[in-house]
Formats: sequence, structure tokens, C-alpha cells
Amino acid sequence: MGPGMRRAVRVASGVGFFSLLIAGAASLAFVPEAERIARAMATANEAAERTDALQLDLTLRVADREPIGTGKLVTHPTGLARLELRDAAGRVERHLRVVREHAASRNGREIERPRSFLPPLSFLQIDSSETLRQALLEYGLDPEAAAIEPCGETICYVLGDPSRVAPPPPPEEGAEEGEQDSGEPDHGRGITILEPEEDETGIQRPTGPGLWVDSRTFEIVRIDAPAGVTVEFGPGVDFKGVRFPDWIRIQEPEREPVRFDILGVVPVNAPAAGFSRTWLLTPPQTDQSEPPSAPAGR
Repeated sequence: MGPGMRRAVRVASGVGFFSLLIAGAASLAFVPEAERIARAMATANEAAERTDALQLDLTLRVADREPIGTGKLVTHPTGLARLELRDAAGRVERHLRVVREHAASRNGREIERPRSFLPPLSFLQIDSSETLRQALLEYGLDPEAAAIEPCGETICYVLGDPSRVAPPPPPEEGAEEGEQDSGEPDHGRGITILEPEEDETGIQRPTGPGLWVDSRTFEIVRIDAPAGVTVEFGPGVDFKGVRFPDWIRIQEPEREPVRFDILGVVPVNAPAAGFSRTWLLTPPQTDQSEPPSAPAGR
């Protein structure tokens, strides 16, 4: 098959019917509805016991060097998150996320252009397809878009990026308009070819932000965030009943990658008041307030 060519097949109506076909140089796969994938993701999150607010204990390293700091990160299913990092010299850097808004401070002074140290971990905490749909909309992603791509040694569904979704196949010659080959409704959004698509000039077509979901486990393995930031998640580990990735790697354009190694995860009570600019801009040495989170009673 030449560059830029795409084949399409009818879409399976359920996640359980996922299959992979090889056709010459191109691989094609059935893509379930985004709604079905979202429901399976919610089930996986509930089984992992991470649909409540969580506190992560972690270390920070740049590239492959030794850790340069330790931290605590609190993430809430509603899209709120906060991170406090401390280095060996006692400097404190704080990051605050309220859905898509991100701000940071160093020793109480706001940083004008902060690093992307606080990814949208709330996607790992959604508890229903409706919650995921709303979260995708809040992050400017298309909740109906579902495509499929190779990712490492497995296959991933990619949610939220309509540029990856193939157009529906044309009707077969002689078939009446609206007629389905199998007699069943076509529930899917389309099929993508498992190789980069090129346009008529031979230039690879750009793609946008999206969630990469393992098609076997329905765990998020990668987030392509806006501004070219890529967040990758390590394999799930059991932290005293909560299953969570054991590392998070963040790659920003023209910056060295950073990695959080997760040391512990616990459910916490995290009221919204704890995710405020007051917390962000209070110098650590004079912060006399109660911590905004505490271990949950469970």
C-alpha cells in the first residue's frame, strides 16, 4: 500500500469484539464507540480503588540523573491538583492545577513560565463515562473521537483527537443509501490505519492532544497534552490497596524530561479550599495553616 492510502472496515459494536487485521504494509483494527471505551475505563479505575482524592509521595529526577527533590502531590477527581516539591537546599516549589489552569511558585513567589510538573491525573480517577465526557470537554478534547494506534508492544485506543479518526467507508457499489452490510447499526466513528498518515504532499498529518488507553487493561498509558507536552505512565503497582502507576514521565518541547517515581499512594480528604492561590503564594516558612488534606477514614 502506498503512502497516504487508508482502508476502512465496518466498526464492531462492542469493546469485546476488538480484533486486529494485517493487510500488506497496513494494519487495521475495529474501534468501539468512545462511550464503550469510557465505561470500561471507569470500571478499571474503580477496580484500582483510585476514584477518590489521592496523595502521592514521590521523588523528582531530571533525565536519568539522581533524584533532586521529594514531594507530595494531591489529585482530585474533579480536576483539582496540587504539588509541593522540596530540594536538598530547602527550596520549595509549589504547583496548582484547576482543570486546565496551571500556576506555580518558588518559595512563595509566582513563577512566570513554570514547568509542566502537574499533569491532569484526574483522568486516572474518573468513575463513569459521563464524568470522562465532561473532563474531555473541559480540556478541549472531543468526547466522541476514538481511534486506534500502536503503542509499544500493545495497541491503544486514542480518545479526544478527531484528527486521528478515519472517515466512514463509502457505501458498497449497488447498495442503497444507509444500508449496512451486516444488517446491524454502525455504532462506530471509523477506523484508522496503524501507520502515520501522509497528505498528498507526502507530509505527515499533524495530530492533536488525546488520551492513550491500553486496549487490554483500559488503563491510561499516555496523555498528549496541549502545547506539545507528553505524559507517560509506568506499569500499575499496588500501594496498599490503591493501584497506581509506579512512575510518571513528562516531556516538554526543548526541555529535558522529568520523572516522578511514586513511593506511596493513599486516599485523602481534600476539600476544595486547599487548592487555592493563597496556598500557592504563602511562603513555606510562614505557612501556619492546617494542611488541606488528611488521610481518609477508610
